[in-house]
Amino acid sequence: MKSNLLLIIFTIAPLLAVPETQDLQKKLTIDLSAMRPGAAPAGFTIEQTGPGAPPAFAVVEDAGAPGGRAIEQTTTDETGGRYPICVFDGASARDVCVSAAFKPIAGQVDRAAGLVARYRNRDNYYLVRANALEDNIRLYRVVGGKRIQFAGLDHKLIKEVVWHSLKMEIRGRHFRVWYDDELLYEADDDTFPDAGRAGLWTKADSVTRFAQFTLEPPPGARAFDFENAATGGLPPGFTSMVLGEAPPSMAWTIANDPTSPRGRNILTTKKIAPPAASEIPASAPSTAARPALALLEDGVRAKNAAVSVYFKTLSGESEQRVAGLVARYKDKNNYYIARVNTREDNIQLHRVAQGKRKLIGEIHHKIVTEGEWHSLELAVKGKVLQVSCDGLLQFEATDDGLMEPGQFGIWCAQGCVTNFDGYAVEVF
Repeated sequence: MKSNLLLIIFTIAPLLAVPETQDLQKKLTIDLSAMRPGAAPAGFTIEQTGPGAPPAFAVVEDAGAPGGRAIEQTTTDETGGRYPICVFDGASARDVCVSAAFKPIAGQVDRAAGLVARYRNRDNYYLVRANALEDNIRLYRVVGGKRIQFAGLDHKLIKEVVWHSLKMEIRGRHFRVWYDDELLYEADDDTFPDAGRAGLWTKADSVTRFAQFTLEPPPGARAFDFENAATGGLPPGFTSMVLGEAPPSMAWTIANDPTSPRGRNILTTKKIAPPAASEIPASAPSTAARPALALLEDGVRAKNAAVSVYFKTLSGESEQRVAGLVARYKDKNNYYIARVNTREDNIQLHRVAQGKRKLIGEIHHKIVTEGEWHSLELAVKGKVLQVSCDGLLQFEATDDGLMEPGQFGIWCAQGCVTNFDGYAVEVF
């Protein structure tokens, strides 16, 4: 067994900077080509949560698998609380993307495929699993051997005897889950904050194959929780902009909100006294269409990126209870906006070009409760713009009106008091 372990580490060494580390530095993909068919996968430890017959993981030939080989769990014990695990020994990580291709083969009780991360022992770890009998993909923390679901998606077709992909990203306490390269949802949990191993998982009598098991660091992202910003001021690294020609009636400030999912300090808007009439230039119009505020991050200027934030709408004028994001900001007359209105129950995407605002995508009857925390994301990739709320994709639009790199940030209509936290931007 010792020689096999050395073999797998040698095989993957070009992809792994440090075999035992708390944060991976490079992508690591397990190479099954050097492993003997019929033998247990080298460099893995086979474990099991719960009762039942011991699991059996073995390398098998599979012409349809990436690389032509797979790892298969073959034991068919139907004990419902039986969870076979195959844990990789070559790396330990806290922030990590763990992914694999999987193919559900058989099973009367279950046909499940799962990935584990931050694995401490057989009874304590995080788990994302897809079930081809139930057509759902769920996210769990396993504590003391008990599964506790904290996110999931039902009614997602998982075809049997077909290769699929599953990926779980953990960054701090934040989780994202993909299935067949589609981002399904996001969630937060802080049960296991420390580094741990990662591996493969099945349930009961599931006969499941895995291939292309990969560990990699999460994509580079800039994240801000405002905890180090001084109360009453602006967060460092951001610039406030007034959008529209009307004198500002609102301003950004750092305040406290202990209900925030990211910490006590939050970014919020506050009402300010308008300037005296003598201070308003004679050239300023008496009214301005759609006045708003933007808070732009100074450190990123990009064409393709995803910007996200947590928000909680509190009050507003007329039918406005809004929170929004800005992308590809060139100047105050050219940018994209994605915004949620919790009073109108809709989410809209606008292009502002040469000062003219045009609706390019929306969803109606989307209930986002005011006074509660939610998440919003706007991803721009070439001509494609995707808007997600609470971790789920709401709609996609295609537009080529603003194709140059720009800044990203937070948006709010004047007259609205909205709290924001957990701002992040990820450049593609």
